[in-house]
Amino acid sequence: MLNLTFTSRGGLNEQIQRAFREKVASGELAPGQRLPTDAEFAAQWGVHHNTVRQALAELATEGLLVRHRGRGTSVSAGRVKQHVGILCPTRHLTSRGNASTQLFLQYYQDWAHEHHDQSKLYLVDHSPDDQPSLQQSDFLRDLDSKLLRGCLVLNTAEYDNPCLFEKLRAHRIPLVLLCEMAMNFPTVCFDQADIIRQGVAYLAQRGCRRIGVICGIDPLPGAHQAGATYGRALREVLKDLGQPWRRDSLKDERRPTEESGYLAMKELWTQGLEKPDGVLCCDDVMTRGVFQAWSDLGLRAPQDLNFITHSNRGLPIFHPVPLTRLEADVGELASVAGEMLNSLMANLPLAHRSQDIKHTLIPGQTCGES
Repeated sequence: MLNLTFTSRGGLNEQIQRAFREKVASGELAPGQRLPTDAEFAAQWGVHHNTVRQALAELATEGLLVRHRGRGTSVSAGRVKQHVGILCPTRHLTSRGNASTQLFLQYYQDWAHEHHDQSKLYLVDHSPDDQPSLQQSDFLRDLDSKLLRGCLVLNTAEYDNPCLFEKLRAHRIPLVLLCEMAMNFPTVCFDQADIIRQGVAYLAQRGCRRIGVICGIDPLPGAHQAGATYGRALREVLKDLGQPWRRDSLKDERRPTEESGYLAMKELWTQGLEKPDGVLCCDDVMTRGVFQAWSDLGLRAPQDLNFITHSNRGLPIFHPVPLTRLEADVGELASVAGEMLNSLMANLPLAHRSQDIKHTLIPGQTCGES
């Protein structure tokens, strides 16, 4: 018999489902194991049999249990066929700046393998009319076949094809979004404002007083919040440092590309009344363009200006001297996202519905550090 102690937290239906999920996840209930009838469970737990019937029926709908009319219930042997879906914008794997997304997928799949889980990647095309592509049709079939236990939504996938995102919500699939723009959903992302706070403060410690910031944002609707985050953080940190805010010191280009990094660096150096003595670049792809602009302008760091760039751990930025950088640990992002989604799939409460991962500042020669 299955022991179950009810508490004052949550309804009986919810507590019964949570108990079953935990016991299946822990292996206490094995695939194929036959369980008592609804009436026997109701008598054991002291609850109405309709409560048991509804709770177990919902667990059977999501594929955890198999119902046998008049003969009780068993744990689904096909549960292992379910997997975690990963919704990823196609352009994030086909653009020149796709390395960080590929790195995340590698880290997450390794993490899922260690936790005996399976994952499947679904590429999402930008489709204003919500017409599904071939791979999106595959996603819809898996969704309707109840093969998805949960789903990670990368970057701006919910904006690329809102139809798919709404279907996930309609099927009540546990979701974790990996972007700062999410509202009312569990999210995990790198703290974008932390790049500004740490980078500008460090440049100020090095004696910089005319600090330029280069950043890029996605042009899709909803993604503009990222630009507001950078601007707000820059205003706040300059105010704390007692330095003036100058709008022309923030180059928030619409898309983080090498070309936009090149143009932003050129503008910082040639269009302002005062040339910067420190530059912070918030995107490693744009940094490649910044280096090209340096070559054309004949600049050197730290002789002409101090320089800090964002970087992803494991993805080196090639430059003649070691760079001062704010390093993001993509492996930590993958493990935090995995742990959060596993908690949701087990119907366990989250300690935090939103988690921001900080960056690590690595001193280098571009700020005069050996």
